Amino acid sequence: MIRKKGNFLELYIEKIVLGVSIVLSLVMLWLLVLSGPHSVEYGGKKYSPGQIDQYIKQQVVDIQVRLDEPVEPRSYDQSYVKEFCATLECPIEGISNNVYYPLPSHGARIQADDRIYEIPQVGLVLSPMVNAIRTVAHVPTEKVDVETSYVSAPTELGDIDFVTVQASFDIVGLYRNFGNSFSGNRVRGDWRDDQLAAPVFAGVDLQRRKQLSNGNWSQWTKVSRTKIDDLSSLLDVPESAVDLKYGIEFTLDRFREFEMQKGLLQPEAYEFATNADEWLPPEYHEELSLLLKKERGEAKRLKIEQKKLAMEAKQAQKVGMGGGGMGGMMGPMGGGSRTRGQQSTRRTSQRDRNKRGTDSRSKKPKKEENSISKVFEEFEVRLLEEDTKLSSMKDPLIFWAHDDTVEPGNTYQYRIRLGAFNPIAGKNWFTKAQEFLEDQVVLWTEFSDVTELVHIPEMMHLFPLELAKDDDDAVRLKVAKYYHGKWESHDFTVRAGQTIGHSVEKEIAKDETVSSVFGEDLTKRKPGDADSTKREIDFTADAVVVDIVHANVWSGATVLKMNGYTDLLYTEDGETIKHLAVKNKNWPKDIQKEFNRVKQSEGEKVKVFYNRGQGGVDRSGQRRTSSPGGMGGMMETYIDPMMMMGPGGY
Repeated sequence: MIRKKGNFLELYIEKIVLGVSIVLSLVMLWLLVLSGPHSVEYGGKKYSPGQIDQYIKQQVVDIQVRLDEPVEPRSYDQSYVKEFCATLECPIEGISNNVYYPLPSHGARIQADDRIYEIPQVGLVLSPMVNAIRTVAHVPTEKVDVETSYVSAPTELGDIDFVTVQASFDIVGLYRNFGNSFSGNRVRGDWRDDQLAAPVFAGVDLQRRKQLSNGNWSQWTKVSRTKIDDLSSLLDVPESAVDLKYGIEFTLDRFREFEMQKGLLQPEAYEFATNADEWLPPEYHEELSLLLKKERGEAKRLKIEQKKLAMEAKQAQKVGMGGGGMGGMMGPMGGGSRTRGQQSTRRTSQRDRNKRGTDSRSKKPKKEENSISKVFEEFEVRLLEEDTKLSSMKDPLIFWAHDDTVEPGNTYQYRIRLGAFNPIAGKNWFTKAQEFLEDQVVLWTEFSDVTELVHIPEMMHLFPLELAKDDDDAVRLKVAKYYHGKWESHDFTVRAGQTIGHSVEKEIAKDETVSSVFGEDLTKRKPGDADSTKREIDFTADAVVVDIVHANVWSGATVLKMNGYTDLLYTEDGETIKHLAVKNKNWPKDIQKEFNRVKQSEGEKVKVFYNRGQGGVDRSGQRRTSSPGGMGGMMETYIDPMMMMGPGGY
């Protein structure tokens, strides 16, 4: 076979074109048909237009099946809630306690563990004093706390026994000791810290013990803060540094505020509702009480003298009109009236000379007499103010604590101590000799000496008067109750098994002012309210009559004589049985004395009760004006307090 000769392309062009066509056809087949150019990718897979519709329909069916199924309970993880609440409670919990502000004077800060301090002595509590006041006060009817202070809390009139224990403390010495320990010359220069050198008081610990019926004393118990103390929940401090929630620095900053220190050292007293007494700490209260008594006596004397002079003037007027013309009324021409007037003038002039403090014979200046305003001025000087510099006080710091939980009929003794914060509690900054103080938050003084005895009189007495008429198994009993500043009493007939006393409505005397009778809460009275002619007093005693026993007793020095008497047996706790003899002559002397005191009190006039803010001593120690007459409320006033109330009865 003869091979053709010529160009390669010319020889194989048909085959090359055929091959290229086949390759292009295969590429077009793959791109346009086999690779699915119109497919859709869904859920990581590709679907053709026909398959995607089927897939979506199947998904709808599956979802519908799941929706029709019952809901499975699911437990939720509370960790995020706890973390959120913890963050709200303490947003700075993650911040280290050893963070220091850069202070130019200190220069480079040393490591915290390198510091060493010697804890100072706190000092001694001196001159403990105590007094007890029984009065009518504005007692809160709701719990007093940070949100509801005593000033804003609703109150009612109530009888209270209010005990105050006062002591003094060398505050300048405490500042000196702290300064020497934390910023003095003995402290290394880069360890000196003025914040640590300023002592902060942490607590006042008041304790009491009660005298038992056998004459012994109970154990010492801590006295809680009063019901009107709105800071009581904030002043609780743990004894151990481990129990400090946010560290000693945060606690120091919180207690360093003036309101905290003031409420701790000189807490607020109840607001009294009568002019019978006013609160001051024991150092000043005794002198104030004497001055109040003297002022009331002087006011009573002046009232009697004025009444007597008015009667004499009236009598002289009658005599002058009868036979002496108008001379009896004209003074100088009235003879007897002139003499009386001259005597009164001489007495007044003599009193004026005495008040000027000079003696006509010796001409030596008299000692200046004390006065109520002077007592209050002296007290105000000792009060803590926001600008008071404790480190330079001239007089010792006086502090006090109250007890409003005493029970009538008991006798108590008190002791008190003062505590300052250990400013480096929980830190390893102690000498080896004082390492035991590392966990101690409060540095306490020793307890003061024990105070004098404080006896709280009973607020209710039972007086068996006589056997009931025509019934030897019943006794006529007088129940006396101290109610809103005076004694009230009512007679009951009791038998075995009966509770003694119950509530009684008593008529108001005609000469008594309704709005000022027996502790009516004037804050609830409004002008136009109908006056009531009765008041309700609860004479219920916590006692039940057990039996009425008739007995005979032989008495006499030479000749024995049998006398019959009756005993009233009763119980207050269901276990101990007490007895009282029937009839006054059979009572012990102390019961006879109380009976006479009750009878005398029943004849007293009703005292005026003032709204809040009208009587007593306020928080700053300023004495309020209790009566509108300008007498300061020190004299007995028997006016309608409704005249002192503003619009709306307040």
